[in-house]
Parts: sequence; structure tokens; C-alpha cells
Amino acid sequence: MSKRHLYLLALAIVVAASAAIYYKWKVLEFPLQPDAQVQTWTLQAHVEYQPRKPANTVTLQLPETTPGFTLIDERFVARNYTNLPETTDGGREVQWAIRRAVGEQDLYYRATVVRADEGATVELDFDPELAPQPEFEEPYLTAANTLLDQVRDRSSNTVTYARELLRRLNESDPGEEVALIRELHGDDDTARSNFVVQLLAIRNIPARVVHGIRLTP
Repeated sequence: MSKRHLYLLALAIVVAASAAIYYKWKVLEFPLQPDAQVQTWTLQAHVEYQPRKPANTVTLQLPETTPGFTLIDERFVARNYTNLPETTDGGREVQWAIRRAVGEQDLYYRATVVRADEGATVELDFDPELAPQPEFEEPYLTAANTLLDQVRDRSSNTVTYARELLRRLNESDPGEEVALIRELHGDDDTARSNFVVQLLAIRNIPARVVHGIRLTP
């Protein structure tokens, strides 16, 4: 290798390293000072199963882009497995495949996320849609309308409206309207979430149920 090629290679490495540093500083907001800190979270998933046949394929749903957070790294750990991350209509997923599996199998997924710029504009990849409005019978209809009117008086926009509605429905000592309405969805979290979406539709507020992972410092 000539000196010219060596210099070009060194220059390419410097440019690539500088671009990576700039991306982490500008986009991911990583600090450049040694005494500065940035908060990150590590998400882990563990898949354990007993194979019923030698050849096996395991599919794991992966986290998608979440407003307010940026995925900076992810790892797939599965001995002797091939892994194929891909994006489908249902979201991101990884498929682990192995020709011969014997005994208990353990597969791991790890992702690192960092809080994104809070001032950045979030672009939605879908158009907001109104959920079907529920058809209540009495006395649930009167209770629902009374609750929604009370929530309106304590809110100023759609965001504060939804927040106040959730607060009222989750009160430890609910009023008569909330106590009656709770009979419609019981203690099931998914049913309650879908019920809130339907209540918001009565006031022409589009919403949908999403699933996530609670992050703690």
C-alpha cells in the first residue's frame, strides 16, 4: 500500500468518526464534555421455550419509533440462531431461525434508547381517526354525558380533556357517574383503554390504544 492510499484511508476513518460524533452530539444530544451526563434506558426481552421439533422459527415484536425517544442501539443474542429483523404491516419484528434445537432454548433482545429533543416536532405516520361511538343504555348514557360535561369544564383543549378524563376514571374514590361507568369495562386494562377511546369519540376527539414499556431512571 502506497503512502497516498494510507493517507486516504486515514482521512476516511477520521471523516467517519467525526460524522458519528457529530450525529451523537447534534441528533442524539450526547454530551461532549467528560463531566456531562445523558440519561439512557436499556430494554431487554427474554424468550424461553422448549422445542417440539428440530427446526424452529421464533418471532419477537420489536419496539417502534416512539415520540420523545430515539433508539440508538439494539442487540440480538441467540446461540447458533440466525436473526432477520424486518418491518411488516404489523410493525418491526425479528425472526430467529435454527435448523436443529435440543433442550431449553434462551433468546435475548436488548435495546438502548435515549430521550429525544423535547422541542422537536413529532411527525405522525398515520392520520388520526375517530373510533366508533359507543351505544349506551340508561342509566349509563346519562352518567357518561354527565362525566364528559364535567371534564369539559375542567379542560381547555383536547390534550387536557383526555388527561382530565383519564384522571377521573382512575380516581381511587370515584363519584357516582364514574363508579357506574366502570361497570361497563371492569378491571381489564385493555377493555378500559378501548372504553376511554370510545368516550373521547363522543366529543369528536380521535384517539387510539397504544402499548409501551414504562421507563424508570
